[in-house]
Amino acid sequence: MPIKIARRNSSGQTLIILLLAVLIVVLLSVFVMNKIYFKQSEEMKKNGLDENDVINQPTILPNAQNQVDAVRNRMNEIQKDYNKKLNGPALNQ
Repeated sequence: MPIKIARRNSSGQTLIILLLAVLIVVLLSVFVMNKIYFKQSEEMKKNGLDENDVINQPTILPNAQNQVDAVRNRMNEIQKDYNKKLNGPALNQ
């Protein structure tokens, strides 16, 4: 005579655990993305980029090339300033 083992239907519990795990991952990723966004915005403010800067404005199609040129020029200015900051103390020695 075979022995019957009582099995519990645990698919509901597995589904709940899976949903909780997904919820935790989503909440952690939202938290991390917010932290990265705020850190990046602080870095932009620290480097002198304002919210109203050309880089942060939406692109308008008739004016797209002008905006690309403006962004390129602004990035070149930022790079020059950064190089001056890096090379400044070394040149004074």
